[in-house]
Amino acid sequence: MWLYKQYPYCGVPKNSREAKRLAQYQNDFVWQNLFNRTVSIAVNQFEWVGMPETCDTYFFEKLLLFNTKACVIFDPDFNAYLSLPCTEASPTNLYYESGFYKAFSRGYEKRFMALTHYNKDLFDKMLLETTEISSPIKGVVCDDNQIGFSMLDTIILYVDRIMDAMRTIDVVAKQLKLAALIETDEDSKLAVKTAIDDIDSNVLAVFASGKVTKAIKESKSIPTGVNPSTIEAAWNHLHNLQSELLTAFGTNNLNTGDKRERLITSEVESNNDYIQLNAAYRLDSRLHFCENFNSVFGTNISCKIRHDFTENVGKQNNKVGGEDDERITDTE
Repeated sequence: MWLYKQYPYCGVPKNSREAKRLAQYQNDFVWQNLFNRTVSIAVNQFEWVGMPETCDTYFFEKLLLFNTKACVIFDPDFNAYLSLPCTEASPTNLYYESGFYKAFSRGYEKRFMALTHYNKDLFDKMLLETTEISSPIKGVVCDDNQIGFSMLDTIILYVDRIMDAMRTIDVVAKQLKLAALIETDEDSKLAVKTAIDDIDSNVLAVFASGKVTKAIKESKSIPTGVNPSTIEAAWNHLHNLQSELLTAFGTNNLNTGDKRERLITSEVESNNDYIQLNAAYRLDSRLHFCENFNSVFGTNISCKIRHDFTENVGKQNNKVGGEDDERITDTE
């Protein structure tokens, strides 16, 4: 059945081996779900304006996320701009940049000169002095960030931690279901279990024989010592990790793990500065690409953050309080 193949552990595990396989399956399922959602946020963070119609901006963003580099070239054979993966194909220059790159994709592989606003005039001169390139191809390379660090590593780092926090909540929640151990003899075990099953089935009242009630009275209940506040601490830990991840993406967020906490405006603005810095260093690399591309090809492309989540932060729910009449932002 397709449902069993897609979700092979829909039922209750029958033994410890199946329980371990179920736990591993749930771990993998949660991790994959978190990873896919986080990648979707990352590739949807920036909006390209004025990009040539033959360039797929979503594919371009996925290349930057997974490969840290991507390129846009003008291929005379196609008479079109192509946004493709690329890799270095020559020694570096004085700025430790490769002068030539190789653009590639499925069934496609071509070498091109990587131009910028300061070396674009070298292209025509290079064509006159060398026959290295039979068909002249211009292109511009874009980096996800200035040091070429993969944002994918950051995503994996946080997804691992968030997945572990979520599974911890699941374990603690199940432990809370076992508030006590009941010590009884073998003869009355079934009777006690039957009464507990009726309670677990949300039955309004449990009707039991005198033998059952006697067995329950004689049974000994041993508390497991599970602290209900543990699950609240686990949720707060999860919210902290999620807040850190969003901050790393440059997305505004307020950690509301403790909703009773009140943040003064200066604290909110300080947090916003850090958030904006995380968004800016990736945006700056894209704006640098736009500057080079516009200079080389005479276009007018630009890039911006798709949703400005830091806009108007602190303007709502502001209250006046304190001896210095300092504005306070309530996180509730």
